[in-house]
Amino acid sequence: MDMEKIAQLGNELKTGFAALQQAQEKAAADTDAKIKGEVDKAANAIADQIIELQKSQGVLQAVLERVGGELESGHKGEDAETRAKREAFSDFLRKRGDTNLMTPDMVKAMSTDNLASGGYLVHTQMLGIIQTRVFETSPMRQVANVVKTNNKSVEIIIDDDEAGATWLGEGDVITETGTPSLGRLEIVAKKLAAYPRITNEMLADSSIDVEAWLAGKLSDKFGRAENTAFITGDGVSRPRGILNYPNWSVASQYQRGAIEQIANGSTTKVTEEGLIGLMGSLKEKYQARASFMMKRSTFVEILKLSGTNVFRFFNLQPHTGPQGTVLGPTLTLLEKPVYLADDMPVIATNALAIAYGDFSAAYTIIDRTAVSMMRDQVTAPGTTKFYSEKRTGGEVTNFEAIKLLRMSVS
Repeated sequence: MDMEKIAQLGNELKTGFAALQQAQEKAAADTDAKIKGEVDKAANAIADQIIELQKSQGVLQAVLERVGGELESGHKGEDAETRAKREAFSDFLRKRGDTNLMTPDMVKAMSTDNLASGGYLVHTQMLGIIQTRVFETSPMRQVANVVKTNNKSVEIIIDDDEAGATWLGEGDVITETGTPSLGRLEIVAKKLAAYPRITNEMLADSSIDVEAWLAGKLSDKFGRAENTAFITGDGVSRPRGILNYPNWSVASQYQRGAIEQIANGSTTKVTEEGLIGLMGSLKEKYQARASFMMKRSTFVEILKLSGTNVFRFFNLQPHTGPQGTVLGPTLTLLEKPVYLADDMPVIATNALAIAYGDFSAAYTIIDRTAVSMMRDQVTAPGTTKFYSEKRTGGEVTNFEAIKLLRMSVS
């Protein structure tokens, strides 16, 4: 996605925002249902524009961070070894996993893994494509701390930042000050599997780019499963999501292993007071990189808040990527970016409808660097399945860097 497309989407967002303001101004003076419909239409259009713009910005950000290149790049710049591995893997796909039909050089170029039945690792270029496409569709990956590793787990040190200090006069004797409470958290890379299938006729058709098809299927299946786990996962056989932690036992009193929940003041709609309270509950040191995360429908309801006072909350600001690169505009709420995540809950009594915080400090994702694959042309006659595995883990690693808005009166 090039900058021209992002600029076009940015202009559409500005136009849509102006249209919503006009509709809200009319609605403030007239309660006619038709005018309310104009507000609904304009708010939904803005939400759609935000989603499309953030997806486009995610593509460009992934490229700038060198997560991977697109398959359609024509494999420019690859060396002989990389080309050999790519061609061998493509041959493996089309020969239905039968290495007896492959040349010895092709078999040698394949990288094996430890799958019990004998599998192969996806080559580096295709892995990059899968990672890029998963990144661009994952709000959490765009804001969290992502660690790549070859190990089965990563150990994180949790420092609750409670070290004490005291001022001393000349000749005063220092007494013992508080010491920081350190904890260790092991994030284990959980197994995530996908089982896409393709007809044997499609495999035999040389005009079909099997690698592109497979990369698209895997990134879609992996991405959707990860997005859900990072929000609501139980941590047992998948990552632990941000909504799967208890509330602090005492309001405003830090508790490791729990996330503070801020009452919205209403069970049916997001309130201005609730948003301000949520934002104000986060320590100042996390505010600079803080952002909101919510479901699209929640964002639409905020846009539709009656009257025009709500627009003092919204602004268009530059969206910056790696090394400060400006990747077009973004619509901010209380001067903070808004990320729309489909797995966040809808507005309902006691729902944790909005998350706010510095997600790069609050949540850590770990990725095993390889994706492994096995062929299965037996269990479904006429088709070939690709059993594919990747390992990903995720947990909250800073329990004061994120806050949740609970849809409750108190």
